[in-house]
Amino acid sequence: MNQTETIPTEHEQDFAVDTMRKRYLKVDGTPKILPGETVYHYTSLDVLNEMCKEDGDLLCTHFMSLNDSQEFFFGANIVINKLPAILSRAGVPRQKLGSFRKNACDTVLKKLREEILAPWITSFSADPDSLYQWVAYTDRKQGGVAIGFNTTLLNSKVKAVQKNPNLNKLIGCRLEKCQYTDNVNLDSYIHSVVTSMMNRSTNSSTTDRETSILAAVYILASTIKNHSFSQEKESRLILLPTRKEALRRYKFVGGKPRIATEFFGKNRELAKAISSVVISPHGDRDKLVSTVNLLRQQYGLKFQIYQSDSSYNGR
Repeated sequence: MNQTETIPTEHEQDFAVDTMRKRYLKVDGTPKILPGETVYHYTSLDVLNEMCKEDGDLLCTHFMSLNDSQEFFFGANIVINKLPAILSRAGVPRQKLGSFRKNACDTVLKKLREEILAPWITSFSADPDSLYQWVAYTDRKQGGVAIGFNTTLLNSKVKAVQKNPNLNKLIGCRLEKCQYTDNVNLDSYIHSVVTSMMNRSTNSSTTDRETSILAAVYILASTIKNHSFSQEKESRLILLPTRKEALRRYKFVGGKPRIATEFFGKNRELAKAISSVVISPHGDRDKLVSTVNLLRQQYGLKFQIYQSDSSYNGR
């Protein structure tokens, strides 16, 4: 051996190995909050993989299969109690609605039980690194990801369907920020949704008017939440398909009934709307980073990869 050569010490070797590993697992830092520009869907790696495929699509979950099945009825109760005043304010004559005002609760429940009209929902958060969302919506052992979507693109897809709902066989379709009960403008919000849905009626018949108001009730019930959940900073995509279409389209994914939005075509349209992916604070973070990077390379995508900065105690 040349006398000028030195053998790295065990500590130096370990340091070099660790440095190489960290460089391989390098991410784009911690997620940046971009108000109004991005919303995040907290989910599993399997869902991200499905979204990245050529025909990837957003899936909406039946309202009774969401984490809290009471949420919808909490919102519905608020809306139904306010409905008479809202309809009067909107200028709807009593005689135009027959017994609907009096029996609104029974009508809502009948339509729900018979699946004549029921909401299917996808949830998003404005917060890219919410410990509450990580715990509620990702597996505590496997970990997961928060998928960041461009809100402008999502809104454009929703508006396209609103202009021609028959293409997707939908009675209603909205992307709404959740409203919390401590919002002083809650009544104005309820009024705006009711009137906007009524204005979409194709004719002035009582049946068509009632369907529009019912659709508004279901949208509002899906977005009005107790103020104790305001830290979620949640938005919801709500689909109201016709009964025939809902029963035809739904399938079980992850043990829950879901339907595809059918907003996105082939050629990875949905995947191209993904602007970033945030790695959860729990699970095997190194494996998650490596797998997300592999997906990015496999599908030729350009989203950034961030790593959660949340403190997680593993429980």
